[in-house]
Amino acid sequence: MAGLATRRFTGTKRTASAAFSGKSSGISSRKHYPYCAMCVKNAGVEASLVVGKIYKVIRPEVNDGLQNIRVIDEEMEDYLYPSTFFVEIEVPARGRHALAQVEA
Repeated sequence: MAGLATRRFTGTKRTASAAFSGKSSGISSRKHYPYCAMCVKNAGVEASLVVGKIYKVIRPEVNDGLQNIRVIDEEMEDYLYPSTFFVEIEVPARGRHALAQVEA
């Protein structure tokens, strides 16, 4: 039986999801809309965004892409901007309630 190789293992191939422990990191990637973000850059869109100003971020549309966020800008229109133009800020509960009442 010189031509037969012996099997060294049994079972299935380990999949990419096998490394997942099932435990939460404690940080949720799920956004609750609307939320607030402060503008930190406005290159090329100076008339639409003011650096240092806080803007309302609304739910993205289907084809918005992962690198953009939808913001209510200075013209009171929702528009896509690069997410690198903003930093998310934490708003106290009272402020979140007021934000939710503002029409988009």
